[in-house]
Amino acid sequence: MTDPDVTVVLCTYNRAEMLRNALQSVTLQDTRNGFTYEILVIDNASTDNTRSVVMEVASGSAVPIRYVQEQTEGVVPARNRGVREARGSWLAFFDDDQLAEPDWLSELLSAALLTRSTLVGGTILPQLPASHSVALGPISRSVLGEHLFVGTARPCQGKKIPSTGNMLVAREIFDSNGLFDTSMVAGGEDTEFVRRARASGITISIAPSAKIHHIIPASRVTPKYLRWTSIRTGYQFATLDLKYFGRASMLGRALARTGQAILVNTPLLIFAGLKRDPASCLDRRCLLWRAVGYVRGAVSLAGPRFFAQSGLLSELNIRTGRTPCPNS
Repeated sequence: MTDPDVTVVLCTYNRAEMLRNALQSVTLQDTRNGFTYEILVIDNASTDNTRSVVMEVASGSAVPIRYVQEQTEGVVPARNRGVREARGSWLAFFDDDQLAEPDWLSELLSAALLTRSTLVGGTILPQLPASHSVALGPISRSVLGEHLFVGTARPCQGKKIPSTGNMLVAREIFDSNGLFDTSMVAGGEDTEFVRRARASGITISIAPSAKIHHIIPASRVTPKYLRWTSIRTGYQFATLDLKYFGRASMLGRALARTGQAILVNTPLLIFAGLKRDPASCLDRRCLLWRAVGYVRGAVSLAGPRFFAQSGLLSELNIRTGRTPCPNS
């Protein structure tokens, strides 16, 4: 059997029914007769009926679907298993709580060819529950996974970079730069991977028209969840800064973030409250929570023997975020 051009790597954990919809959307890709693809499901030790759902969808799919179990807990081991098992010369990363538009893969590949890039990211649009009543600003929406790119396919510049919720990577990058970093235990492994690729001279591009929809359950459109994931993001930033810039720089950035929280975001929060602007209030709280996560992470990472931040990593475990009320 000839290897496909693209392997869609879809990691999942205990989301059988959401996975069903995600898989079905990926099986319906319009290839424009330009490429072939397979779907590789990495089941990260699920305890629900994930396997039977995959087998059911596979039985009616014209696109080959393979099922692999990865017992090591965590999305990083799951993604790395997907890289090792993939047969395509391109790997497209997709999540189990997403829906792909029919031209998603075609747009990613077209952008890669147009820009002569070996790493391309697309747009992620949050699909919010109709019943939610929380006012969301741009920062809160980004915390919920919104990843907007606009315009035409082009090289990626600036701070906004692709994420594994919607990313196409040439096999050769993994061969030359290695897999996702397993030390990123609180997430952010995709950011670290893209940074590492960029540092090695690899051209990174964006494909704004390659769109997926991220399904957001009602349990996530709450201040409590936004607090949890903002703190987690802050910890990720501290981990990345320690790796790339060293301990002294990370601690200096922690001090700067503390100053910004006190002198900028706290006054702006108070001002938004006086204006009765709930969306801006929540945005400022997200930034303050992120600063808390960064400072707690920096202190813990800089002096683990003296400032262990007991329980922090347990609180920030991504599987905790699957529960309605994360303990953070």
